[in-house]
Amino acid sequence: MCDIQIQSISAVDYNAGVVYGLMEAMDVPMSTSSVVTSWEGEVIDFENYTLWTKKWAAGTKTDLDHWKRLEAFQGMDEKHIAKGAKSGKFRGHIDQKYILMRWKEKCFVNVSERTSGLTIAGFYYVSMRRADGYVEGYYHDKQSTPFQHLSLNPVYERGGFYSSIFEVA
Repeated sequence: MCDIQIQSISAVDYNAGVVYGLMEAMDVPMSTSSVVTSWEGEVIDFENYTLWTKKWAAGTKTDLDHWKRLEAFQGMDEKHIAKGAKSGKFRGHIDQKYILMRWKEKCFVNVSERTSGLTIAGFYYVSMRRADGYVEGYYHDKQSTPFQHLSLNPVYERGGFYSSIFEVA
């Protein structure tokens, strides 16, 4: 198990529905230092991006298997999620409480894939709770252990949060 911290969110383009940032993994078993990756995120706004990934070796079944595990979809079965995604029903219900995203690591910043022992072939299904900034996600890569869970708890300082830490479960 290693800890992951969001180092920064570099940019957000609300019109295009994208977010960019840096992620740092600490205590990586095969690496002598932390591993920093650059990532790009798609904000599920149901205009630019929907629940359906349509790339990165993820079909509708994979999408449903991952989204239904997130707190935002608790109590909903796959049929209900698919119907809500198609009808646009989630725009008000889920959007008011959560920000849904997909995060795709694009490249290693300070090490190589070979020396770190990590891969960035997959991507994360992510949900951020608007009320308190809590983020959870599930990693998908057909070559990795399925449903690796990430949990991000914001670190608060002086009335706001400035950093978040993921723990790979």
